[in-house]
Amino acid sequence: MASETLERVLRRARDDDHFYQLLQADPTTALAGYDLSEDERLALIQRDRGALEALGVPANWAHWFGVVH
Repeated sequence: MASETLERVLRRARDDDHFYQLLQADPTTALAGYDLSEDERLALIQRDRGALEALGVPANWAHWFGVVH
């Protein structure tokens, strides 16, 4: 199961187009203030589907957000 914070980031990216665009353009700024592990932060920055799934993100969310590495 993904951490609550990681799920919160992904939900916000799904529901808030401005945040989603910021997350793509400037992930460091977008993720500021979120208490994420380094692995979570890196998976989000790299949009790494496999890493997201390994962190417990459901496959359909990881597929929507991530790219194959």
